[in-house]
Amino acid sequence: MPSLSWVELHGAFTHMPLAFLLSVPLFEIGAIVFRKPEWHTVSFWLLVGAVVMAVPSLLTGWFTGNDIFLTRENAQAPAIFYQHRLAAFATSGLAIVLLAWRIKSRDRLPKHALTASILLAAVTAATVGYTGFLGGRLAAVTAATVGYTGFLGGRMVFGGGSEPASASNYVPVNPAAAPAAKNSGVKIPNVEPRLVIAGARLFKELPCQSCHRMEGKGGTSGPDLTHEAQRHADIQWQIEHLKNPQKMKPNSDMPPFDHLSAAELKALAAYLVTRK
Repeated sequence: MPSLSWVELHGAFTHMPLAFLLSVPLFEIGAIVFRKPEWHTVSFWLLVGAVVMAVPSLLTGWFTGNDIFLTRENAQAPAIFYQHRLAAFATSGLAIVLLAWRIKSRDRLPKHALTASILLAAVTAATVGYTGFLGGRLAAVTAATVGYTGFLGGRMVFGGGSEPASASNYVPVNPAAAPAAKNSGVKIPNVEPRLVIAGARLFKELPCQSCHRMEGKGGTSGPDLTHEAQRHADIQWQIEHLKNPQKMKPNSDMPPFDHLSAAELKALAAYLVTRK
């Protein structure tokens, strides 16, 4: 079973408290409108579930954000990243206050207090909805930062296929290099951002930089790969070269990486063809 990244874990955990908190005021209002007191009990347990599930959601979100934006030297997170994090903690705080209030009253609030608790539940639902909206925007900003747009949050997190995904070595685009890349005339293949992220991780984990330089760091016995897309922007060529360098470049000194899985080869190739 493949290991899951913080990004994937956060995507798995975060939707449950979001759905629970959105449901709480609906069940509260329904209990009054349809005279179903049992719905009030359901809303209480939905609130309990939301608070409990907020813990892994916040933790995985914290590690995800750190991995993507804050672990690299001179990395700069967009403002929306901090807004999303603040909204997530504010939402959890409101949910805890509401749950503590209902527990203290044994969930038997008088009429005016019940109205106030429903309003607080509605505010909490609104903040969790806003947090989710910011999360989707943040995913789009993240995708755009690595050169791709139009990916929704779920697409950004889970993508498609079976290739490994990781955000642990996210490589922000250097703004100073953007004008040169724009004028290079290189057409970058349409590859998924998660593959680029996974390929960046593999590039660091494998001994690639013992021979190759990337953005000013690494060895010099092999060619500099900082602008590899300007030479070979074909993913299949990169895959075949990784598997059998001598086939693609006779007399090459590069060792074959045919021990890598097909998914790993594709991810590494996707990273290389986006280095423009």
